[in-house]
Amino acid sequence: ERWIVGTGQVFFEIYQAERMVGTTFDITARKHAEQRLRESEERFRTLADSSPVPIWVTDATGGIEFLNAAYCNFFGVSVEDVRGPKWATLLHPDDADSYVGAYYEALRQRKPFRAETRVRRGEGAWRWVDARGVPRFSEGGEFLGHVGSSPDVTEMKLAQQALRESEEQFRASFEISTVGMAQADPITGRLLRVNRRYCEMTGYSEAELLQLSIRDITHPEDRTADFERFQRLGRGEVSEYWAEKRYLRKDGSVIWVAATANLVRNASGQPTRTVAVIIDITGRKQAEAALRESEAQFRTSFELAA
Repeated sequence: ERWIVGTGQVFFEIYQAERMVGTTFDITARKHAEQRLRESEERFRTLADSSPVPIWVTDATGGIEFLNAAYCNFFGVSVEDVRGPKWATLLHPDDADSYVGAYYEALRQRKPFRAETRVRRGEGAWRWVDARGVPRFSEGGEFLGHVGSSPDVTEMKLAQQALRESEEQFRASFEISTVGMAQADPITGRLLRVNRRYCEMTGYSEAELLQLSIRDITHPEDRTADFERFQRLGRGEVSEYWAEKRYLRKDGSVIWVAATANLVRNASGQPTRTVAVIIDITGRKQAEAALRESEAQFRTSFELAA
């Protein structure tokens, strides 16, 4: 069985229909393609409606063609409520212009689209979504619009905000601390961040220190043993690094420091950096050396007197 489409023209003789001349075209391939398209759309709609993530489809003008059940439930709307460009009414007033502009630019260029924006849920609460769309084309290459999703990322945004605030608080305390503080790569020991006091202790500028590692500023006689202790921390073999060691300052002088470091991990448990507190104990070491020398002299004098 084949699908055909027939067209014909009736010819008349003295107002009487005498004959029809027509053409017949085989459109089986087109009908099969249409059937596959319908089946594909039905599968898409079934899959989309089973997804917990809001999914949307727009046409070539940017108007809404399809919304899945999760989208309708999240926003409290139907397709008719946001038909055409009315979907922009769901956006936060402060975000609407930039979001709409970015979307229609992606539509004009027929390119993927992504933007984070605040939207109004059905009950009136404002939530953050990460909207992403990809262009869709017909088999013949005709641009049809975008298909995309808008998952709720409010909790992630709140966590990022809390992290930024925490980071700002940490940075403030880091910079004004009266002791040396430094962050380093847990594998290579390369310095990632240093405070003003640490620069004063080592005699290097911040820019110079960020080109060095903890090995570079450690006294040559202490480097091997010290870096082994540091790497044990980076490998997670110990929970804390602690050492009393010598630093070789930029001017070649030597100071003694007491350093304590802990490992910082990301959300997946991977080590990202070490955070260390470094105290200059040169005065204490000199006092201890002087005391030992005094005790030695006293012991010698005592033994001679005896």
